[in-house]
Amino acid sequence: MTLKEEKVSYMTYEMKMREAHDAGREEMTISMAVKMLNKNKPLEEIMEFTELPKKRIEELEEQLQTEH
Repeated sequence: MTLKEEKVSYMTYEMKMREAHDAGREEMTISMAVKMLNKNKPLEEIMEFTELPKKRIEELEEQLQTEH
């Protein structure tokens, strides 16, 4: 493998690791928002602690209502 190929391979690996990390973080944030919704926490509080936009929290709330 040439030096250039090694660099490209490493960069690809690094990008995939970042994507996985970001996906895991997003999953945890959504999980926290769902738990807070289940505890009837105010929308403003959920937005503050999760940093999710209001629209996304409302979408999660709708999903929970259709599941129950």
